[in-house]
Amino acid sequence: MFFLLIGVILAITLMGLTLGNREKATWPEKFLNDTVSFAHGLVFKPARYIAGFFEDIGHLRNLYQ
Repeated sequence: MFFLLIGVILAITLMGLTLGNREKATWPEKFLNDTVSFAHGLVFKPARYIAGFFEDIGHLRNLYQ
């Protein structure tokens, strides 16, 4: 539990130190950003279509009533 608390404090401190505005990102940051963006697109787009489909069904049910 103690190590978890120390880890959270260190992570928050590290985020605070690296939060400042910078001109350019380093190549690991660019790679991570590109990878996360790609994975987000793979998951989010189909989930958005499925959610929209069920929302439309709900609208049709309200229209029928």
